[in-house]
Order: sequence, then structure tokens, then C-alpha cells
Amino acid sequence: MKTEPLNWQLAPAGFHAGNTLLHLAQTYPTIEKVVQEILQNAIDAGATQAHVSLDLTECRLRAYDNGSGASKEQMRERVLNIGKPMKGGDKIGEKGIGNLAPVSLCTRYRMITRPRDAKPRPPFFEFRFDPQDLETQATVNFAYADRPDFSFSGRFAESSTFIDVSGIKPAALQRLRKSPSKAAEALASAVTDAFPAKIKSTGIRITIEVKAAGQDWEVEAKPVEFPGIRNEIHIPTDLGEVVFELYLTLNQVQKPRILIDHQGKQAFPLQNLEASWGDIEEFFGSGFIQGRIRLEFCTLAPDRTRLQMDDAYVHFHNALIKFVETYGTPWLRQVNEDRRAERLSKIAQEVVERLEKGLFGDGEIPESLRCPAGIPGKGPEGKAPRPPVRRVVPPLVPGGPPRQKGQTRRKGKDRPDLAYRRVQPSARSARGMTALFREGDDAHGYKWHARLGTEGPEKGGIIINMSHPDLTAAEQRGPLYHKLYVTSCVMAIAVSVQMEPGVAEQFMRGWEEYVAPQTFNLMVRPF
Repeated sequence: MKTEPLNWQLAPAGFHAGNTLLHLAQTYPTIEKVVQEILQNAIDAGATQAHVSLDLTECRLRAYDNGSGASKEQMRERVLNIGKPMKGGDKIGEKGIGNLAPVSLCTRYRMITRPRDAKPRPPFFEFRFDPQDLETQATVNFAYADRPDFSFSGRFAESSTFIDVSGIKPAALQRLRKSPSKAAEALASAVTDAFPAKIKSTGIRITIEVKAAGQDWEVEAKPVEFPGIRNEIHIPTDLGEVVFELYLTLNQVQKPRILIDHQGKQAFPLQNLEASWGDIEEFFGSGFIQGRIRLEFCTLAPDRTRLQMDDAYVHFHNALIKFVETYGTPWLRQVNEDRRAERLSKIAQEVVERLEKGLFGDGEIPESLRCPAGIPGKGPEGKAPRPPVRRVVPPLVPGGPPRQKGQTRRKGKDRPDLAYRRVQPSARSARGMTALFREGDDAHGYKWHARLGTEGPEKGGIIINMSHPDLTAAEQRGPLYHKLYVTSCVMAIAVSVQMEPGVAEQFMRGWEEYVAPQTFNLMVRPF
């Protein structure tokens, strides 16, 4: 059957200019994103100083900067090209909306500016419109007029651009209003997290001011300086390297900051990558690691707070997983082991000091409970023992990061990563009563709770099996149960050494087989 060709007709697409502009502006849905965009434009304009003032009572935002400013011709060009990339070089704007970012959050917007370097310098001009009219205007017109009467004074005397945003929607300020005293710091953190490399390289001084109920708070936005020992590891991919610049510390923080630094231009929290975060949260969310992950590939999402899910992202995700499996998980395991060793040492120290006094008074302890010299934690005879050896941060790469070509290795005291030594948990009283923690082994078995050291440097030491599940269960119940467990072990050994050898052996066998399991079962079982 013969078919006739279809008669195709064309329907031209129509765009509502007001709604289009609102849609673009809604990619900056929070006041934090608006402040970021305004300051990003100030940086790209070559500003050396920028100031943002947010009044939570008046719902008003003002911003000043001494960047290059703009002429009326430049502003007309920007208006004509909204929705198109306007920036070149290393500037990171994508939509040409620039300082118009606040329009979805306010009822009135104006900008006063002039070209900073023009000779002779023209007067300022004002550029304004009412965002609330956008939804009803198919054609959007921006009003502008010369302002020969306008000038800056005081701390803003050198400014070339002033942005005034009023009638901000209360919902956009709700989070900041909950704690006005911390709002300036929150905004400053949002700015420094977004483009730390730009702020550092340009040297711009950014100040954030928040006003509320007759009070004001002002902070300077400075790029985050992470505490801890710096480690840098490169993970290669087919699209380029992923560089992990991480700072390791034993001072756990509640909200660790791990920033994705994309091409040195835009940064955002690693937690924003929901597709990857679940696989890497245990390491990067542990609180012992902060820093930056730098990459030159992948594509930013339109809101610049995450990466687009594409083939390049898969390479980055695989690099994250490889890093965590190769370096992160072993490192975190070591940190947790060290923290446990410190807890065990601290609790055992309290126990041996208290039991020594309770069991032996002011007299000498039995010779069989005296450990040889050299056990960590021993103090001078007759004096209080030194506290347990303080842990240092283990390196991500055992032995320290690889040396670069031509680099000489410095002494350990100059290289914190080389100073790391794993310390076995232990405690020692002033008169020599010693508690040591050891893993079970083939020589002594694996199921014992406690035993007396009989040879070598462990002779006379009360040794507690740190791999026994009863000890793990007591630790999980909390410090009180943990201390009761260690006390029971130390006391059993301290009592047994005062018995005849044959009786002591029977006592310890009965304690291990009957008393200890029942006691610890009652101690640690859930109520």
C-alpha cells in the first residue's frame, strides 16, 4: 500500500523572558548561594576588597567591592546575553546571570556601579528592576540612569560597585535567624568553601557582616587552614590524577570538612556527592580527616554544588574507592586501635594504683608482681609513674609519603609521620605493679582472660587478653563496665600470687573456667 509523504509543519517555540530569568535565578535558592555568587563576581572583577552586610531584621542585603565595575554598555550586553556563558579564561560563571542571582529571593534589586579604570572616570549609574514583576512580564526591561550625585564614603570610599537587595523572603533567612551570632561565620564558611583557591591566589579581603535586633557581628572570610599532619596522595585515572590533600589528627571533630576542589575554581563538600558518600563515609566522616580532594576533570552541575553524573564521574568515584580501600580503611583501623590502647592504658593505670593500695597498703608488693625495667609507663622508684606514652598520628602511607626526586630524608623529629610507633597498652604503679595488654597467641592460647607473665620482660606483669570477647563487650557497655572488667582481672592475678603455687594454679583455673565467664556474663549482658 502506497503512503503519501507527511506534511510536516513547524511550531516556533516561545519563551517567557520573565519566567526564564526567574528559573535561572532559582539555581541560587539560598542566601548562602546568593552571597557566594555576588562575591565570586567581585573576585572575577579583580576586587581586592569586598564587603557583604546582611540585615536579618530589615530582610536586606548590601554588598560593596572595588573591582573593575561595569559601564552602561557592558550591562546592556549582559542583559542581552542572560542564559549564555559570559566569562572567559579561568572565570567560573556559566549563565551570565552574575550579580542578578538574588532576584528569586527579593522584591527589589538595584546595582550602582561604574567602570573603575575608565579615564576620565564617568559618573555612577544605577541599574534596577522589581523581581516581583518578572512572572507577569513576557518581555523584561531593566531600568538604568546616571547617578552623578552618588559617591561612596568611609570604609567604602574606593568601591566601584554597590548591590542593594531588599524585601528578601523571610524563608530564605530562616536558618540564619535561628542563631544570628553565628550567621556571619556560616556565610563566611560558605564563601571560603566555595572557592578557597581563588581567595588565596587573588589575596582579596572579604568581610561578612550580619545585623539583627540592634546588634551586629562581622568576620573575615579566610580560606580554611586545616589542623593536623598533612598527607598528599595521588590516585591516577584514565582522565587524570585525583589528588588527596588530607590533614590527619587525633582530635576528633564533629563536622569534618572535606572539600572537592574542582579545577582550582569551585569547591563544595564531599558529602554533596550522594552517589559516592555512602561508600566512603566511614573514613571521610570519621572526624580524624579534613582537607581537599583536587581534580581537573568531571563536570560541575548547574548549581555548582556537586558533579554531574556522567562517565567522567565514574572514574572519580573509582578513585575514591581505591583511595579508601588502599589507604583510608587501614589507617582508620590503626587510629581506632591506638585510641583503644590509650583507653586501656588510662583505665589500667587507675586500677593498678587503687588495687596496689587496697591489697598491699603501704608495704612492699610481692616480688612475683614486680616487672623488669623497660616496660612502658615505668616511673622512677618511689615516685608516681609517667602517664602512658601519648600517641602520634600514624601516616596514611606506612613509613611516610614517598620522597620526591632530589629530596633528602630529614630526621624523625622533623617528620611527624616518621615519629609514629605503635604502643602496646600498659600501666605501672609507683611500686612496680604492672598491667599489660596482649593479644592471644598460639603459645598461650586465645580464650584466657588474664595470666601472670613468667618470662622475659613480661615476667611479673599482670597480662590481660585484649582480644577476648568479654573485654570487647565490657568496652561497648561503657567506662564503668570497662573498669570493672580490668579490676577483676588484675585482682584475680594479684590474689593468686600470694597463694602456694599449686593452690594458685587451681584458683586461676577455676576462676578462668567458672568465675570469670559467669561474672562477666552478668556484667555485660543487656538489661
